[in-house]
Amino acid sequence: MSDSKDIKGLSSQEVASRVAQGQVNRATTSDVKTTSQIIKENTLTYFNLIFAVLTILLLISGNIGISNFTFLPVVFINAILGIVQELRSRKIVSKLAIVTTPNVTVLRDGRLTTIPVEDLVLDDAIQLSAGNQISVDANVLSETVQVDESILTGEADEISKAPGDELMSGSFVVAGTCLAKVIRVGEDTYAAKLVKEAKAVDSSEQSEMIRSINAIVKWVGILIIPLALIMLYQSLFINQTGFGGAVKSMVAAVIGLIPEGLYLLTTISLVASTMRLARKQVVLHDMKSVEKLARVDVLCIDKTGTITENSMSVQDYIATAAFGKSPDAGIRLDSLIARVTNELAGDNDTMEALQAYFTKEQANGLILKKKSLQPFKSSNKYSGVIYDGFSYLIGAPQILLGDDWSTYEEEINHYAAQGYR
Repeated sequence: MSDSKDIKGLSSQEVASRVAQGQVNRATTSDVKTTSQIIKENTLTYFNLIFAVLTILLLISGNIGISNFTFLPVVFINAILGIVQELRSRKIVSKLAIVTTPNVTVLRDGRLTTIPVEDLVLDDAIQLSAGNQISVDANVLSETVQVDESILTGEADEISKAPGDELMSGSFVVAGTCLAKVIRVGEDTYAAKLVKEAKAVDSSEQSEMIRSINAIVKWVGILIIPLALIMLYQSLFINQTGFGGAVKSMVAAVIGLIPEGLYLLTTISLVASTMRLARKQVVLHDMKSVEKLARVDVLCIDKTGTITENSMSVQDYIATAAFGKSPDAGIRLDSLIARVTNELAGDNDTMEALQAYFTKEQANGLILKKKSLQPFKSSNKYSGVIYDGFSYLIGAPQILLGDDWSTYEEEINHYAAQGYR
């Protein structure tokens, strides 16, 4: 095991050298579509090409009356709706992030300093303590820490990391303090690769409905070419109609063959569905994702923590007969919980939520002589405070209630079924 006192970290010259080589924790590329790509995809389509050709023919033939271009609003509305909605979706998708910590404590030139996460470089020595999110991939240099990797793997068990073990970016330190050496930065980190996969969009992949509509437009677009030529020939050489009149009658006939209304209604329905999902805080890559979602029959999720927020709050507390066994039965339960929870370290989400609800002010006037603390361990599933003559523990009911668990199991499961823990 390395002694943390022997670790000095990188020197200023070494940091500058790595920055010059690009070995710094900053993203250089993005997988989200650019604005120009979104505009091109919604304007340079075969559907719009057909109408562009018809518009040019009308202009060349001198048919510049507004009534001859009533089909253009459909084209513009369809394109604008698609562009606006994809820009909104891109804005939301671009915010996807696993690593949310803005600063990190780093050891450089033998001194600990706090710097922005983006300024970390390869081989930096960083200090990680309980409650810190690991911002880059690293190897433990000294000491042992307990790490929660559930945000990455979905597994809620805390994992012990000793010197030499790898720490994955995005995970959290729940107990202990250590120094770790940065081994991957920027887009090479595990968290960055996960976000990259989430943001990636396969432009060749389309929903069944969009594929069908595009196929209709494609074949109609191919068929109208010979039909348009035949109608022009008939008007010009058989009916002896002038060029302007021939083009006007041909465009009127061709427009009736193109299902532009179907295209517009499809876009409007997708936009409406996307906006409704956005109000439900559902993130979509693009409008076409709505139809893919509609075709889902079964959604498989390994556990609730994978799709819920990494935060907790106390909703309420309920006193039971078990509290009557306390040697201080006359004490208000909320005051006692406030005293015990605020004696313990707020180094995990559960304890932070308890301390936010049961404040120190609630424990004022309650004097208990503390002898020692029982820190939380995943093997025990509880923590507590040992006072003179008795102890108070907070943890999993199955462990703490012992033989009394069956008495309260139904009541506890009732709340668990509603999503509480």
